[in-house]
Amino acid sequence: MSIIKKVTCHVVSAPIERPFTSSRGWLYKTRGSCIVEIETQDGVVGWGECYGPAQAARAFIESQFAPRVDELMHTAPYSLDEDGCVSPPAGVGIGMQINHDFLNTHPLIEGPCYV
Repeated sequence: MSIIKKVTCHVVSAPIERPFTSSRGWLYKTRGSCIVEIETQDGVVGWGECYGPAQAARAFIESQFAPRVDELMHTAPYSLDEDGCVSPPAGVGIGMQINHDFLNTHPLIEGPCYV
């Protein structure tokens, strides 16, 4: 297993030739993106693009994910079962806690509820 050594965010922006307005009424004059570079101790480098506002994605990664790499690096983001199907991790996501008492006293639906 490769161990993550470094997480770097690159925010890029480019003007849009023909600005447009979204269905929410927001005027887009530029296209921005947060490109994430992850480097392992073995020298392997991976790249990915974040969905959503580039500056917000960068702020989240730099403040929440990157500082926790040491504790997260020994957990797989997914696992494969014996049939080769992807299974999500058993725990909750980064920075999330589930209040089971609240869910038990305020059920959204009858039966199991998946968040």
